[in-house]
Amino acid sequence: MEPQDVDLIILCGGIGKRLKPVTDKIPKPMVTIGQSPFLEILINSIAPYGFEKFILATGYKGEIIEQYFQKRKGLSLHFSREKTALGTAGAVKNCEPFLKNPFFLVLNGDSFCPVDYHSLLEFHEQNKVLATAVVTPDDRSRTDAGSIKIGLDRQILSFCEKEPGNYLNAGIYVFTRRILEQIPSGRSFSFEKDLFPSLSPDEFYAYVNPEKLYDIGTPERLKEFQKIYSQWKTSSPE
Repeated sequence: MEPQDVDLIILCGGIGKRLKPVTDKIPKPMVTIGQSPFLEILINSIAPYGFEKFILATGYKGEIIEQYFQKRKGLSLHFSREKTALGTAGAVKNCEPFLKNPFFLVLNGDSFCPVDYHSLLEFHEQNKVLATAVVTPDDRSRTDAGSIKIGLDRQILSFCEKEPGNYLNAGIYVFTRRILEQIPSGRSFSFEKDLFPSLSPDEFYAYVNPEKLYDIGTPERLKEFQKIYSQWKTSSPE
């Protein structure tokens, strides 16, 4: 499985209540980091792997995202705007008309976790599962992220929101297209609360990633990522 043969969805529809008043006028993924929107930084970090088709699943103030990125050159960008809040899985289902490949990748538009995407896609293909979730070690510094317990063979044994586990959910998933059959159309449906608990362990594997998960969901974590990103820019060669 090569990145150019995988459709890539970025979930960009959240309201960002905890970031108000910053998000009163812009959607959360468009919050500025340095001189760029967070979403642009995310896309720029992924595109070098060879992904060619990006689907931005927009919602709240989605027109701002669409106006900014419709001018982007060099990538095939599509926009799937939800009229009402559909949840994480519902937003992906809404993207179905744009999905042409047997596999697709989903990321949250407000979080960042460095991943070797070539290795991730290979892991998913080799295990022949419906879903693969990227997980990071739980350092107990987060109390509001989904936690995951996995077995020795990397099968996901439980997927819990806001409960202690072995690993944190990084919000990055690879899916085999058949998963769409398990997501209803036109109504709110969540990966974390509705879809994942219904999957058996032999359908759902964890890709363990050692890198730290960052997100911009609160003022404190936004400030942390702004600082980290500034350090990355300073230390990277020109």
